[in-house]
Amino acid sequence: MFQPVRLLCCILLFITGSATAQSLLWEHSPASDNGLSYWQYMHSLNITSANWYSQCKDQNCSYWVAVGEQRFRVGKNSSLITQSRYQQVTYALYRNGEQYYLADNHGQRVAVADAALANCVSFSDGVISLRGELICLSGRTLRVGNRSQTLPARPLHYRFATSYRGHWVLAMLDKDFNLYVIDASGQRQTRTGLQRHSDFDHILSVFPQAPGNTWVALYEYRNKRNKNLSLYHLQGDNARHYTVTNSIGDDTGVRPELYQAADNELRVSTRLRSSTKFYRLRPESLPAQQPEANPYQTPDLADLLIGAGIRATHWSVSQSVESPAGSDGSTDKLASVKYDMNESVLREYRLAGQLAGNQIALTWLTSEAEQGMNQLERSATRKLYGSIGFERFFHGPTRLQLEFASELAGGVATYRDNNGAEQVVAFENDYQRFALLVTSELGWLSGVSYSRNNMPMAVGFFESGLGDPDIYFDPDFELQKLTYVIGYDTAQYTSRYLFNSRGFYLDGRVGIGLYRYDIGADILRQAEAVSGKEHSDDIGLALDGFVEAGYFWQARSVRWGGLGAALQAGVSADVETYYNGISEDSEIEADEIRAAFERTDVRWGPFVRLNLMF
Repeated sequence: MFQPVRLLCCILLFITGSATAQSLLWEHSPASDNGLSYWQYMHSLNITSANWYSQCKDQNCSYWVAVGEQRFRVGKNSSLITQSRYQQVTYALYRNGEQYYLADNHGQRVAVADAALANCVSFSDGVISLRGELICLSGRTLRVGNRSQTLPARPLHYRFATSYRGHWVLAMLDKDFNLYVIDASGQRQTRTGLQRHSDFDHILSVFPQAPGNTWVALYEYRNKRNKNLSLYHLQGDNARHYTVTNSIGDDTGVRPELYQAADNELRVSTRLRSSTKFYRLRPESLPAQQPEANPYQTPDLADLLIGAGIRATHWSVSQSVESPAGSDGSTDKLASVKYDMNESVLREYRLAGQLAGNQIALTWLTSEAEQGMNQLERSATRKLYGSIGFERFFHGPTRLQLEFASELAGGVATYRDNNGAEQVVAFENDYQRFALLVTSELGWLSGVSYSRNNMPMAVGFFESGLGDPDIYFDPDFELQKLTYVIGYDTAQYTSRYLFNSRGFYLDGRVGIGLYRYDIGADILRQAEAVSGKEHSDDIGLALDGFVEAGYFWQARSVRWGGLGAALQAGVSADVETYYNGISEDSEIEADEIRAAFERTDVRWGPFVRLNLMF
């Protein structure tokens, strides 16, 4: 039993001993922890801004949009869509009901006749020119007021920007990783250092110095040991590339922001996971820079994360049958079940990443699906997979993450009916959860989760008319649930951007979906026999929440291509709610009965998880 533990300790000691990752390989000038964002810098220049306000006293509320000192009254159904701030004027585009308005800090306001253009500005994060023209992007069409032009390529990622000096610009990247800048003077382009596994969102910041003269900051993720924060200067027919930083072991460069101060100094910031770095660069110093060459130029052969963890779970269950909800949502409890749950152990496993360009989780799933097939079936299946082209769905940092969790929890359920009769049932809940998630940039993930569990429950059967239900205690009740999940995962962030990392963290997920319930055959047969009607719906709404807090320790080896391990320890909690209630407005057919119940599960406890990275 001690051999695996001893082997694991040896691996961790080896990784720790060789994990001497140099965070920054090179930077043009030292960073500061203090600086101003572009928004704050405009405030320092006394450039006004726009805001949406509300004020209520008792039941009386008033709403307005303020642009500098000017106030424009609006209704409750209103919103501020965008604003553009210049030294001469600040514009705000806002919606009041179904009408759009363009207002400025000089008190001018005009109704926007072209609602489609205003919607385009809203959907594409557009801007407003110094002349008051609405500027937006729709597909490959750039709209500037009542004019439009077709872009040279479909944008993979884009960013509008304005300068306080009075200029606007659109910067965009195409599928071949070319950078285009388009402004009032025309269009320019250059190649970038991006590649197919780079980040593509939150990587671009642009500042128009003048028409035909644009600065762009770009985060170029080349591989896990080579991340560049670049500057591109496109002026006339010339395009020059400079380096702000090159990182091996940390996340310097993510979420860049760029602007040029009144003295022409370039100010570049990067918002890391734990802090923000500010760089100040003189344009005349850039041509003389001599960045140190990063030795790691080839794409990553492997980018894998394999994890396993356990949790000592405390399980609390609230389950009841409620009366039909009134107009105010109030109900009366008609029956409930008391649960005495034993402590249990949750075991979980994770697999994510790619090997030689192939999604390892997808490869494993394909292999499992082909088990038991003959050669002809296997060949047809592979042809189908190839025609669908699953791999094309995974670009940039996206990875398919496969998760499996299981927990065998025992307990005793006690049910007491309205006559005082009591039923006590000992049971085992075989809880299983399977998730297919797609990881994206900066630790975010989303996907689908399927779970199954069984537990004795009280079930009420209502008939048309919503009179008193027939209530039964079902010892064989089972739930199957499918939810859409979105959340944040620290392990995904650190495995992509960081080498050595430690500290406290907080992760979370939320899910919404549907569940299907299976009532025991004997109970269902009895309920239908007593009522003389058939049971109808067996689907309900499910809401999930998950939170995890703890300490994170990670060490990786630069020399060994990012081989490393991470240890997480802390407390996690799941909340699962199953809604299947009846309201006074529910319509039940005369020849059917409908089941009703409410249930909320809270599972929490200390956990430990080990992740291996390659």
